[in-house]
Amino acid sequence: MPKSITASVGLLGKNFTADTLTVQNLLNNVPINLGGPNPLLDPDGKCGNKTCTAIQMFQLKHFGWSGADGRVDPGGITLTMLNAYSPDPIIPQPQPQPQPEALSDDYIIWLRFTKGKFFSHPYDPKEFVFTAIDMTNQRRASYGLKFNGKVGTAAPDSGSGGQIARIKLKKPTTVSGLAGQAVYQTVIKKGSGPAAERLESKLFVVLEGNMMLTAKLGCHLLKPGPDGESVSGATDPSATPMSIDGQFHYNLNGSFVKL
Repeated sequence: MPKSITASVGLLGKNFTADTLTVQNLLNNVPINLGGPNPLLDPDGKCGNKTCTAIQMFQLKHFGWSGADGRVDPGGITLTMLNAYSPDPIIPQPQPQPQPEALSDDYIIWLRFTKGKFFSHPYDPKEFVFTAIDMTNQRRASYGLKFNGKVGTAAPDSGSGGQIARIKLKKPTTVSGLAGQAVYQTVIKKGSGPAAERLESKLFVVLEGNMMLTAKLGCHLLKPGPDGESVSGATDPSATPMSIDGQFHYNLNGSFVKL
């Protein structure tokens, strides 16, 4: 049967005598080339520097520095790995069934474009890359707006900048379930003053069940014209201009795909 301990052994552990003796014997069963102590530990039930070092060296061999905390915990991965070298047979345990991906209706849509408020012309799919963040379960996924048969690559999941919108969906879904037909739209809103100051842009994605994801983002398909008051860029062949109720809409159609 696998050996067990009642409390932690090693650095900052409880270091009960019986538990320490169990860990010392388990460590001595490990071959030297696989992280066992050299020389062998004296199984005296006392957790001193040699025992703590032996624990850490075993962890370093199997888990790397990030897993080398110098302590063996009841039911922990270090104890499980030590038991793998025990001469006692280990009874296979049933593998846990994978859990379904968590659902959420609270997301941040992070457009990773960092060059300002206006996309390049002609449009580059590498600029239409997003990170979706599940705020309920703290999970992330990378997405891209695919158009003209092309899509960008996932951006490193760090850094700052870009455009962020927090959205609430009508029905919970998974962070991997946000793909669908999409349009990035820039509108010149009704009103007075320079057209370049009346731009509003949104990403629309039609999700499963015809649920709509709508994210208002501060990066626009159109750019200020030479006079600083009009806008230009409506000739880009990737997008479609149209007028609805006196407002000018500029639509970049594609699909929102998981990268």
